[in-house]
Amino acid sequence: MDQQIARRSLASAHLAIALIALAGCRNFSDYAFWRPAHSASSDALAAGTDDATNDSRESKAGDGDAKIGSAASDPDAKPPATNAAASPPADAPGVVKADGAAGVVQADDNAGVVKADDATRAILAKDAWTFNLTAPGAKADKSRWRYRNPELEEFLRTPPQERPRLNELVATKLPVISANAAIVQVRWRQGAPVAPLAAAASRSDLRMPLRQAAIEALAAIDRPDARQAIEFLLKRYGDGGGENAAAYVPRLHTELLIAILAWPPSDAMPYWTAALKSPDAQVRLSTLEVLAEIDARLPAGVARLRDDTDSRIRGAALRALAAHHDPQAFEYLRRALDDFDLSVRQAAIAGLGEIKTPASQTALEKMLRQPG
Repeated sequence: MDQQIARRSLASAHLAIALIALAGCRNFSDYAFWRPAHSASSDALAAGTDDATNDSRESKAGDGDAKIGSAASDPDAKPPATNAAASPPADAPGVVKADGAAGVVQADDNAGVVKADDATRAILAKDAWTFNLTAPGAKADKSRWRYRNPELEEFLRTPPQERPRLNELVATKLPVISANAAIVQVRWRQGAPVAPLAAAASRSDLRMPLRQAAIEALAAIDRPDARQAIEFLLKRYGDGGGENAAAYVPRLHTELLIAILAWPPSDAMPYWTAALKSPDAQVRLSTLEVLAEIDARLPAGVARLRDDTDSRIRGAALRALAAHHDPQAFEYLRRALDDFDLSVRQAAIAGLGEIKTPASQTALEKMLRQPG
């Protein structure tokens, strides 16, 4: 009896999904009964939960004194062209993106009107960085920074005319103070401290959220040397199976992939393609979710992931293939209807509704006519 009830419940779920797919529902993930329990956005993946687990994968070569582009950290890497000064010339155009927004703003003329004192140093010595989660049901505010430090909130609200100059603190050898000062400089649009931010992201002795916040700030700087720094960090921390595999840190890799979202797809695609081969399932999952949304040809690695051992990956690969109307999408989706995992079968049904071909229409109608 219990088995009969289970089969009927499963058939009812398939029926509901087929009806929605047949109706051409594009926002299928809005239906709570379908959404996979472990589905998450790239932001949520970047937040992570266990610093120690991820940091333990990092090579000892990535020690606190590692310099970006140094021969000790990567003899074959081309060091990014960073400026020695902590901030660019006052007349440098388009220095920082406005609080994560797509537009670019000019650097503020105000680069700090008072000298940083001991009180400022004490504030910037506090590392309480966390991922800035949006409350369930709340409307996402894309202008917000994704990482926050409660100890810096009041300091960040300092009126422009009272903000201290932070260049000396950015240049300090105390890593937490230097990293915090650099992040604040970017958020205040006081300058573009590329080298200090890249160095902070590389320090294994700093907590993971602070390193991620440094990458977020680095991504907000609209300068060639900032992009070169991100490329260097991707080579160092985004190589899960190559020469830098010992230094692979999945959470840093994901944060760096988020950092290149604003790049032209043709420039970012090599990094997305490489991420599909990551040994970390979360990285592969977030990469598939991004590829499903961008307007660019899918790399061949997406189709291969429909056979991944992780059911979340198989489902995400099917959704990406369907969203891009891959020439082989119908055949991939048809085969996935026999997957042993319910969430994958549901993704396949949704994909058949997405591609809207005569063959997919016929397949969905046939499902609806099947008994029980």
